[in-house]
Order: sequence, then C-alpha cells, then structure tokens
Amino acid sequence: MRYRCIIAAGVAALCCALPAAGQPVWVEPPAGGTDMLPASYIQTYHLGGGEFASSQVIAVSDMPFAQAIRVNITQQPSTPWSVQLIMSTTGEVRTGDVGLVCFFVRRVGGGGSFDEVQGAVKHQWSVADWDAVSYTGFRVGGGDWRQIVVPFQSPLELAEGEHSLVVHLGTAVQELDIAAIRLINYGDTWALRDLPDTTADYEGRELDAAWRAEAAARIEQYRKGDLTVRVTDALGTPLAGTAVRAEMTRHAFGFGSAVTGRMLGITPAEYDALPTWAKSGWTMSDVETYRAIVEAFFNKVVLENTLKWTRWETAKSNTDHLFRMDWIDRSLAWLGEREIEVRGHTVCWCPMDSDNGTGGGPLETVLDRLYPHMVDEWPTLGTRVQEYDVLTHPIGWGTIMLEDLYGRAVYAEVISLATLLGPHAEMWLNEDGVLAGLGNVEAYEQFTRDLIALGSPPDGVGFQCHFTSHSDLISPEQAYEVLDRFAAIIPNLQINEVDVTTYDEQLQADYLRDFMTVAFSHPNMHGILMWGFWEGRHWSPQAALFRKDWSAKPAAFAWVNLVFNEWWTDEQGPTDAAGEFDVRGFLGRYDVTAECRGHAATVTAELVKDGTELTIALDVLAGDFNDDGTVSGADYVIWASTFGNDGSSGKEDLRADANGDGRVTGADYVIWASSFGASSP
Repeated sequence: MRYRCIIAAGVAALCCALPAAGQPVWVEPPAGGTDMLPASYIQTYHLGGGEFASSQVIAVSDMPFAQAIRVNITQQPSTPWSVQLIMSTTGEVRTGDVGLVCFFVRRVGGGGSFDEVQGAVKHQWSVADWDAVSYTGFRVGGGDWRQIVVPFQSPLELAEGEHSLVVHLGTAVQELDIAAIRLINYGDTWALRDLPDTTADYEGRELDAAWRAEAAARIEQYRKGDLTVRVTDALGTPLAGTAVRAEMTRHAFGFGSAVTGRMLGITPAEYDALPTWAKSGWTMSDVETYRAIVEAFFNKVVLENTLKWTRWETAKSNTDHLFRMDWIDRSLAWLGEREIEVRGHTVCWCPMDSDNGTGGGPLETVLDRLYPHMVDEWPTLGTRVQEYDVLTHPIGWGTIMLEDLYGRAVYAEVISLATLLGPHAEMWLNEDGVLAGLGNVEAYEQFTRDLIALGSPPDGVGFQCHFTSHSDLISPEQAYEVLDRFAAIIPNLQINEVDVTTYDEQLQADYLRDFMTVAFSHPNMHGILMWGFWEGRHWSPQAALFRKDWSAKPAAFAWVNLVFNEWWTDEQGPTDAAGEFDVRGFLGRYDVTAECRGHAATVTAELVKDGTELTIALDVLAGDFNDDGTVSGADYVIWASTFGNDGSSGKEDLRADANGDGRVTGADYVIWASSFGASSP
C-alpha cells in the first residue's frame, strides 16, 4: 500500500500541461540536417499493389509545394503494405541518429473508418526483414491539407543503399493526396524531444471538452450504488447521531496489468542460481517492489507470456531461465491469497507466423497438437484462472491464419472445447487495431457476428489498445462510439491490453487518463488492464508507468488519481434520527464502521448496482447514559440533570441525547423509559 500512498500524496500537486490552442499552420524543420529523400522522389517513386490502386502526380496551388501524389485505392487488400509508395533514399544511418519525417496529406474521396484516410510512412531496412528506422502512422479526416512532422531516433545501423522510404496505404478503400515528403537526418546534433512534433496531441484533450461531462454522468449512473447503513443498539433500537465510516477497500470493476510469472514466483535462491545474462537489469529488490505495486494497485492481472503454448511446454522442465512451472504455481498462489483475479493469455493465437500460434510444429498438424495442449494445460490451472483470451488476433496482419487451414468454424470449435474444459471461466476475444487506430473495426465486428452465427458466441469482446503512434490516439468520442458498436453485439466489453508509447510523458498521462475515463464510463465495460507497468519489464518501455529506477511518471499519478481518488469512496458522518447513514459510492467492497460511546463494530459489505443495505448492532444500549451496561435510575439522573442541554456554552453535556438530535429532551426520556431495566448481553 505504501507505493500507492506515496504516489497519491503527489496527485494534488501534479499539474496537467495542456498544449496551446490551435495547431501551427506549417512547421519549418530546423536547419542543419541532411535530406535522405531526394527531391526527385515525386518522379521516381514506384507504386506497389497496382492491382488494388492507381496513382498519379497532380498540380497543387496555394501551398508551399507545387505537386502531390494522388493515390486511389479501389479494392482493399489483406495488409496495409499491399498498397505502398516506394522511394529510394540516400546516405547512411547510425544507431541513435535523430531525425524528422515530414509530409502533407489530405483526404480526396471517401475514407475508411470514420471517413478518414489512413496510412503510415515507414523508413525501413530494405535489404532484409524490413525492420523500421521510423514508423509514422496517420489518420486524416476532412478535405484540408494536414502537415505531419514527427521526430524519430534510429535503432538501426544502415549503410548507403540499405534503406528506403515507403508509404503503406492498404488500410481501406480510400483516395488521398500526399506531398512534400522529407526524411531528414540530424545525427546527434538534436535531442529527440527538442524537435517539432505536430502529432503530439489528440482531439478532446481540453479540460472543458464536452465529452467529459457526459462521461461523468454515465459514471455516476453506472458505476455507483446506494449504501444504507442502519445502526442499532443491542436491543434493536436505532442509534441516532452515531459516527459511521464507509471505507472502500476494493473495486468491483477490474483494474489491472499484465505481469510476469518469474517476477511473482522466483525465490532469492533461484535468482542467485540464474546465469548473469538472465538477471541482467533486475534484482531481487526490483522483485520485491514489483510485487508490492501489484498488490497495492491491481485487483486483476493477466499472465503476459507464461501461459502461451510453447512457453507452457518450456516451463515443464523447471530449469528454464524465463519460464518454470514452479513460478507459475507460486504466482497463482500469491495472487489467489490476495484475491487478485487472473486472466489467461492465450488459448489460441490465430496468426500462424510464430510459435505462439503453431506451438513450434508444422502447420499441417497444428490442430492435432493444439487440442491436446489445451487438455493438458487447463486441468493443471483449474479454477486459479478465471477468464481467458480464447482467441487472440483473429483478424491478424495479413499472414496465414488458423482459419485459412481449417475454415472459420474452427474458432467455434476452440471456444466449445475451452468452455468444456473450463466451465467456470469466461472466454474473451482479444484483438488490436480496433480502438488503437480504428483499422480493424469492421473486420472485428464481422468476426464477432460470425461466431454468433456459428453457435459459439464468446462471453466478451476484448480490445488490445497499444497506442504505439500518435496517430493511434483516437478521440474519446470515437472510442465510445466503437464500444457502443460492439456492445450491441456482445454486451460484455473489456480493455484487455492498453499502453501509450510516446516520449512525451504528459501526453502519455493525459491520454491514459482520458481513455480510461471514457472506457470506465461505458455501462458494458468490465475492466481495464495495462500491458505492463515497469520499464524494466515492459514490451514497450516508453509506455510504462514507472521508470527503470521505480520513479513514477505522470501516467502513474494519473492511474492512481483515477482509481484511488476520483473513483474511490471513503465517506463518514452521523446517523440520522432513524439511525441510518446513506452513501452513494463506487461499486465494490467496503469496511463499514459504526462507533457510539466507545463501542465500535466493523462490517464488510459489497456495494452492488441495485444498492446494499446493512445493519450494525452495537454492544451498547440507547438509554444507558452512563455506559455501565444497564439502563437504570442512574441514567435517569443524568437525563434529568442535563435536560435542555443543546451543546451551547455551559450546556455541553449531551450524554443523554439518545436520539442524536443535538438536544436533551423528552424524546430522550422516552427512549430511556422504553429500555429501563435492560442490560447489555
């Protein structure tokens, strides 16, 4: 809990730095760089995917350039790179070089999702593997030119002739113009964060944006319930004026993260026995901090890689340096002791281009091996895992899919077998590119409807939300619209994976805050899980909440402020004349404490959507003014001697104020008389 408290203490001091209103019309790149894309590209470019699209050079007026390339995609291919503009680049690139990608783009005809044109400009290794030096996605609506200027830092070392620039456009049937493309290398003369970036923002970021009030109203309606606490004495007489505190201890909504089994399951002796390379970059002190944050911050987790097919097989030897069955068992036990719900990732990885999907064997036998693997793994896990990503990446990225081998009905078979093996567990879909960038919305919708038609609907629709590019940062309104579309098909939704990768830490914090807010406000949403939280154990270190040294980034403050401040209930006050105390609180578990004349009791209760009522009976008697355990004449003497007291100067003694109205009156005498002779049990 101490990590949560340390961060929470700084929430009030954390300021939200909003960008200046409006966007620069044109940004002039700094001088001093080397252009790696010759100006002649507009005559020498090549269109790949001519069977899906056409292109031409057009004249442009009233702009700082005279020509543009117009591309018209008339048939959507299977991958974004099936339609691309290909351009030769010059010069060498060193690891760590900093540069800019600059271009102008506008929508001409119809767009894809949300009537926008989408694509990506990629500077890549062109000799093999197509690894990226930089990748700049874009989404542009309307018909006006938009300038895109994005900084990058090269992770690669490439010689002259080993790289090229491509523009991937096969994301939708669309027509667009692209112009004034520049690829500038500044070497080590600029810091990444000092270069201009026109994409480091998103629609709806303003603190007075209209969507915020709408989301707040939905949160009040769907995420809260009414808690009524009745406090009585030992005889059942209502105790007015009794101090009550309703303190939330756990959310009903799932807030969580991906975690690694090794960090939760390893022992000091096992750590010491690891080879040096296997413990590089982390210590047992990191393990202790990691576990403390999991316990303090999350009520739900997903095991990141541990339960994937080949990792499970690797773990059986209990000798691997990354995956061991002992670590799985200890992780699940540790999480179970803390009542942290566990998701399993993943039953079936639908793309067949890695051992995640094939299990490391040949394609022609994948199903013959997948089903026995499920039969082997599930009984071992038992009820320790409460829900699964039953199908991950069912849309994929253009590679061969499981359904290409066996037909789409195979996915219904997988769901049916999974449900048979784990009837206690929920089965969820899990796909990326739906909320992050909007590229897979229609395909994922159709896939979900197809499963229903096949008679195997999933229990819920999950969304991977890896916002790896500023162009992926859809507006909160767009996010809610997409969620509504899927809620109309399957009424259970979840953010299975979310992270925001950017060098701009305040942008990361603001977008995480707003994305979480709009997701939490949706009535069909069940949980929000990040895909990691510590830079030392994160697939995209820039997206972590905590830096390698465990210092908290603004995004960590944003998480804590929402989950344990804005969406957290801790209320106290006195009972009314009927002995009742009412609270409108966030749904979840509460410790409710009532205290009267030194007698206190605490009851644990779950606040549910339809409301919760509970009664706390204190070991006290309403008419026992001297608190000796018996209602007697001595209590009458106290009532008589303080009759008329109202708490004002000289009349402070209110021990005989049995009904808690702040005065000692005849009504208090009636309470004394009705319980005269009674003793505490």
